[in-house]
Amino acid sequence: MGVPASLALRVLVGPAAFALVRAAPLPGLAPDAHFAVCVLAWILAWWVATPVPWAVTSFLPFVLLPLGQVMSVADVAAGYGQTMLPHLLGVMLFGYAFQKHGLARRFALAALCVPGVARSGSGLILIIMIVSAVLSAVVSDLAVIVMMTPIALSITRSVADGATRMAAAASLAVLLGAAAGGLATPAGIVFNAVAISLLEQLTGHSVSFAQWMSTGVILAAAHLPVCHLVLKFMLPPEVRSMPNGRARVLEERAQRGPLGRGEKNVLFVLVL
Repeated sequence: MGVPASLALRVLVGPAAFALVRAAPLPGLAPDAHFAVCVLAWILAWWVATPVPWAVTSFLPFVLLPLGQVMSVADVAAGYGQTMLPHLLGVMLFGYAFQKHGLARRFALAALCVPGVARSGSGLILIIMIVSAVLSAVVSDLAVIVMMTPIALSITRSVADGATRMAAAASLAVLLGAAAGGLATPAGIVFNAVAISLLEQLTGHSVSFAQWMSTGVILAAAHLPVCHLVLKFMLPPEVRSMPNGRARVLEERAQRGPLGRGEKNVLFVLVL
């Protein structure tokens, strides 16, 4: 059985990007740097075309850089063994467990059950943003967006069916809340861990979790009210008052029942 033409074309996109950048004059770049840029072009092309999984593409430098005599195999392998990588893997696995066992939805419902929160459209948008920010402080922001967007839309439809502008605001509240919460801790955004690792390599100065939070939490807290005001101005909720909103949320929360074993295990890991 032959290789499908579409797959073959997507595979060739990478080498073509490499050859194109290799042929392009890049004055001021050393030969090794030029070769590294070519490898980057190949990686980006394959990430976009996805002829192979992203994880496979990520190992291209391990093959190409030694072949181009830019770095030795040992030096490239050392880059894959940086201390930040287990941290990033742990954050992603934790986010998957959080999503699989439904803890994000339980947290969102618990926050919405606070008296007065689910009685107005503006309050609902604010609490969705806050929950997204809190989750994003301990789980990757991308995972939070994937988890919270359907939850926010579902809750919005249940308390204010047909409010399209409010649904759009809820989706944006998840995005903005996750972005703000990602600043609070090193675990919030992947780039936080990358920045800490590079800072330690280049300057020898390490930043602890608590040191990052001493500034990150303040920045995150300052972002939230500003983002909420922007959403309130650009997408004012159609429903100003929801007298039965909390009752509906309480009903949905009751349907979930007590914490399951999987949820308890994830919470135990979070506490650790």
